[in-house]
Amino acid sequence: MGLISSCKVLKIILLIKLGTFSFATFSDARLSHRKLCGFVGSGTTQIWRSQQRRQQSGRLQMNAASFGAAYEWLAKERDGSEKGPVSSILWFDPTSHFTTIARETWGEKRLPLYPLGASYVPSGALQKLNNVEPRNIRMAQDLKEEKWDGRFCVALMASDTGRVATVGTVMRIVEMDEQYGYDGTLSRIVVQCIAEELVEIVSLENPEAWKKEKRLLKSNEYLVARVRSMPKESCSGNDQENDDGVCVDSSGAHHIVEELIDDYEAVRSMYCNTQGVADTELPPFAVDAVKKLPAWNLTELSDSKQFWKAAEIWQTLCYTVREGHKSTLNANINEIMISEAIKKGGPLKLPVHRTDLSRDIQQRLERMEEEAAREFIELGLDPCLDFQALISTPTHKVRLLILKKMVASERQRLEAKQRLKPIFMKPNNDKKKRNKWQDKDISFE
Repeated sequence: MGLISSCKVLKIILLIKLGTFSFATFSDARLSHRKLCGFVGSGTTQIWRSQQRRQQSGRLQMNAASFGAAYEWLAKERDGSEKGPVSSILWFDPTSHFTTIARETWGEKRLPLYPLGASYVPSGALQKLNNVEPRNIRMAQDLKEEKWDGRFCVALMASDTGRVATVGTVMRIVEMDEQYGYDGTLSRIVVQCIAEELVEIVSLENPEAWKKEKRLLKSNEYLVARVRSMPKESCSGNDQENDDGVCVDSSGAHHIVEELIDDYEAVRSMYCNTQGVADTELPPFAVDAVKKLPAWNLTELSDSKQFWKAAEIWQTLCYTVREGHKSTLNANINEIMISEAIKKGGPLKLPVHRTDLSRDIQQRLERMEEEAAREFIELGLDPCLDFQALISTPTHKVRLLILKKMVASERQRLEAKQRLKPIFMKPNNDKKKRNKWQDKDISFE
């Protein structure tokens, strides 16, 4: 029992240091301490778990340094689980012909398809995309010439399988910056665009454009897809339609909105508190920005169109926390690399390249990246998959439930850290009390 208790406490300490303790009770730590203590469970179970860890390690390795979480295996693992969203994500292979199950045609049209490792909500905010591949540069040039009415579709691409989500976001170009190399050739096009609407990808016209051979040959042919607008949500029950034709909830999801606002305000307060536990998870450059997080209101969240502005605020917070974890990881890796380079003796050559370090050190750095990426995924602040689930669901009420689940999970995690923080400060407090008693010459004879 003593050994089990020690493992349990050690597990909690590790989770608090890593910022991944996400439950308010010790019972969850009891359930998870087995992963830390190898003596619990049968030999077969331990072997299976080690295989699972190796498989996930390999899956994360390809994108660990960037903290990317756009994995199809992760989406399937979360689907239907307690930590996952309440909406499934459907995928298709961009290298083969496909057609989605036919429904009513809602403004079907042809658009360039731009698979990316990110999800965009149709908030109307300005977004920036860098185009360096020949096919993306060609797409930007065609958009500049109004070939596609200045619009294209971006869709989330899974990092592990290369498959693409069936729901994407239409972007409208508003500004374009062409950048040229020293030899005068066009090397990059930076576009400013606005996320306008959600669409369902119906089919691909030229999947051969995404074949590996085309990329190796630096082909400038880009994907073209047939898309249709997401079905308009019909107002039901006590819902009402406003002047813009948008369904506004008047009572059905009222309690969901109220609970969502309450959870958000609690999280916002903990992030804005300079002495709070959340403040340590942000990079220095983002602390002030997060403290200015805008408040949410009932009217905004009840409106199915204005809702996306609130969703983007939460997505921005997720990206900010991710950048904080990335900057911490990069600082630790750079420190190790420079330290190892100094050990070689002689003048220090900067920058230090990994390939110049020993294989053992390279593997150590890879393990650090994989572990840090896994810890970030466990935080539940993924700015990709959760928001892809958000845009994939057709009803406003379900979107509210998904966002509420994300915000409530972060509130539980931060409050758990806040409650546990005094426990590990207790020895210091006891020491202060003892010194106070000694100063007063208190006797217990």
